Amino acid sequence: MSAFQILLLVIVRCVAQGARALQLPNTTAPGRTAAEAATRIAAALSSSYDPELVIGDFDAEVSRLASQAHLAFPAELAVVSRICGVRARARVVDVGCGSGHVARIFLKMHASTHVTCIDWDARMVRVARETLGADRTLAGRWRVLTAPAAALPLRAQSMALAVVRYTLQHMGPHDRREAVCEMARVLSPGGVLVAIDVDDSALPLRVHPPIPLLALLGPHLEALQ
Repeated sequence: MSAFQILLLVIVRCVAQGARALQLPNTTAPGRTAAEAATRIAAALSSSYDPELVIGDFDAEVSRLASQAHLAFPAELAVVSRICGVRARARVVDVGCGSGHVARIFLKMHASTHVTCIDWDARMVRVARETLGADRTLAGRWRVLTAPAAALPLRAQSMALAVVRYTLQHMGPHDRREAVCEMARVLSPGGVLVAIDVDDSALPLRVHPPIPLLALLGPHLEALQ
């Protein structure tokens, strides 16, 4: 496995939506069959994140993700650029890309880069394609794929930078380890893994379940040696 760097940006938030206790979907929602409700519950139980459950409406969640990206990611990316730099024509993977707004900001701030967006949720993949496709100036510099973070459909050592933003906190220990190993696999020698997530060890108010970022990643870093 190639050598690479890991950059942890510990972003403190007053409210950590993904860290709260799991809420199961409303099985009596209009238009939802019992089978659809059962499928949604099964998905929720396998991950602490479901776009429809965070604030009760998928479109509202997309709007929240867009606002969050525009409010915070430019500053986060500026830190990444200052600390480790972003090479011209670098190939980047955005793992857990969500609505695609993070990738759009990245492409705007680093004009010669190419971003591969990956998300497991087919609805978010459609939204990401719409978000990026709406800006013709970005044509040919992005693609969006449907896949879990633990099984990236990318060649080994094909990426200079991997960004995983507010995604690791939603994974169980096994999937988290597999995701970190997968990002390591696709990074080229000297590549950088940027994990942006909440670290509740710095919060005066505790969230449930607790998600200290360094402890979250720590058990999996030995696999990268």
